[in-house]
Amino acid sequence: MGKELFSLLAVFITLFLFGIYILRAGLLQTGMDRVKIALLKMTSSPLKGLIAGLYLQLFFRAVLL
Repeated sequence: MGKELFSLLAVFITLFLFGIYILRAGLLQTGMDRVKIALLKMTSSPLKGLIAGLYLQLFFRAVLL
């Protein structure tokens, strides 16, 4: 009984981790395209790039505190 339960648990954990991996790969592909487009729009000029960089730095500092 213990070995069957362990095997079943191992199969479910493996399937769960595989699903997370597939989901992560899909989200990275979709998200990276959107991030590239947003960065191109925000940094079309040096002044816009400076403002975007300052804003993002302040945002991430506030989130990580």
